[in-house]
Amino acid sequence: MTDSVAPSAHRLMALAGAVLLSVAALLWIGPPAGAGSCPPPPTVDPPAGQLAGEPIEITGSGFPVGFFIDVHFRLGGEFLGTVDPDFLGEVSLLTTVPAGLVPGDHTLEYDIESGFPPFTTTTHCDTTYTVLFPFPTITIGPIGTIAPFPSITLPPLATTTTAAPTTTAAPTTTAAPTTTAAPTTTAAPTTTAAPTTTAPTDDTALVAGQQTEDGGSNGLIIGILIGLVAAAALAFAWTLGRRQAAAPDLYQPPPPPTDWDEPGPS
Repeated sequence: MTDSVAPSAHRLMALAGAVLLSVAALLWIGPPAGAGSCPPPPTVDPPAGQLAGEPIEITGSGFPVGFFIDVHFRLGGEFLGTVDPDFLGEVSLLTTVPAGLVPGDHTLEYDIESGFPPFTTTTHCDTTYTVLFPFPTITIGPIGTIAPFPSITLPPLATTTTAAPTTTAAPTTTAAPTTTAAPTTTAAPTTTAAPTTTAPTDDTALVAGQQTEDGGSNGLIIGILIGLVAAAALAFAWTLGRRQAAAPDLYQPPPPPTDWDEPGPS
């Protein structure tokens, strides 16, 4: 009885030991390839930076490949998320910039943790990423309702009766008075005493008579003037003749010398 039990107990113990070794072999995995070194810095989209609270996408390659490998991302000390590399060693994380970060450059950390606890190793890696300054927000208030224009009712137009135009008789045209030229006054000619006056002959009188008959009234005036001049000339000549007749000897030439003085001997 005892001999039959002992082999069974040994088999169970051997089976249990094999199971424990299998489990230990499964749980213990050596360090994966590339563990302990930092891969190239991951790429963040958008690369120029992002506003706080806005989404970003982190992608990278060259990470270790194996079981129990985690990559933890932090930005400015704020946790972003954890991803596992695929069989090509590539990672991708879609997350959001923490809303409490101030604008400026911040440290982007990515810690690579490999192994099963308590047999884990951690590799710390980091780069930088920029949080942008927010643009000022301009808020436009709601547009108010425009009140309709008030209706304006115009009173009816009054009917105005226009009186017929009064016909005014055309003014009578009065002939302009005829202007009579004023008679021209001829100044009397100045009588100049002629040194020698010859009495007019009958021919002169005849000519004066003819001018009087031909010239009408103007010839008569001219004839009278000529007659006056002739009379004045006759009177002047007559007076001068009387003066010469009354004093014929007023001018006597000096008598000729009788005795001539002979010059004496020199």
